[in-house]
Amino acid sequence: MRGMVPNLERVAVTPGAHATMAAIFSIIAKPGDRVLCEQITYPGLRNIAGRFGLTLVGVARDADGMLPHALERAIEEHGPKALYLNPTLQNPTTHTIPETRRLELAEVLRRHALTLIEDDAYGFIPAKAPAPIALSAPELTWHIGGLAKCIGAGLRLAYTVAPTAKCAFRLAQAIRALAVMPSPLSTALVTQWIEDGTADRIRRFIRAESAARQAIARDALDGFEFQSAENAFNIWLALPKGMGRADIVARLAGRQLGVMPRMHLPCQGHRRNACGSAWADRSPAKPCARTFIFWEIRLARTHIWARSRHGRCVFHIGRLPR
Repeated sequence: MRGMVPNLERVAVTPGAHATMAAIFSIIAKPGDRVLCEQITYPGLRNIAGRFGLTLVGVARDADGMLPHALERAIEEHGPKALYLNPTLQNPTTHTIPETRRLELAEVLRRHALTLIEDDAYGFIPAKAPAPIALSAPELTWHIGGLAKCIGAGLRLAYTVAPTAKCAFRLAQAIRALAVMPSPLSTALVTQWIEDGTADRIRRFIRAESAARQAIARDALDGFEFQSAENAFNIWLALPKGMGRADIVARLAGRQLGVMPRMHLPCQGHRRNACGSAWADRSPAKPCARTFIFWEIRLARTHIWARSRHGRCVFHIGRLPR
């Protein structure tokens, strides 16, 4: 449980992070309520918030992540119901909030008694990930330890630690209404894998494989500006000047490289041209900012490799050439 040792009455086995987040929002918020998040946040959050009629408000950040004073100001200004964070290998920026900043954010949350939804999907992958924020503010935090990234997406399971036993009971009721229950077969399989060491072997494989694919990406994209992390599943690439999202999607069409054309989060005060797999930051503070693309490296039984063709980098998904 990433260093946590909660009372078992606070722990719930839930049918994946998405269903868990939906169930939590059904408990703590109503249509029209506001939820704080990072200015660039997990795109699935936007879909869930839209379903529940919630307004997402982006909070300013620096190189270490969300700014504590900006969080405090947003709480006072917007009166939110919760803060959502994906603090380790954040999707899509690959950023990890360092431990010192996590402690500072937890202090602000405790001062204002604000609920935190900590989506720790990637927390089990790095060898030395910072401790969850839930350790510093357990009475306020819904910690979601999804298994999709660290074991397998098809399992659709998560271990969720609620702030209190009462909250865990309400979560179980909400899950029952939304999804009936987590799959008993998946739960039994994961339990066996954890007990016999299979889960840890899979996690170690994913850790090594993600690092290897990041090395391929760094080599293939030498000379380009991008953000990444050793065990991240994607890179955050600044597109060349003059190239927009439509241009890059068209160029990659038919090249066996999966580009995810999804709408990322345009939070209040942070307008974004967000149609497709890339977007331009046109916030008032940055009228001529760069355009970015989000490329996800999927962990499957295939490999991603790159070679040069007529001076251009060509990506392939398939077996490595012999």
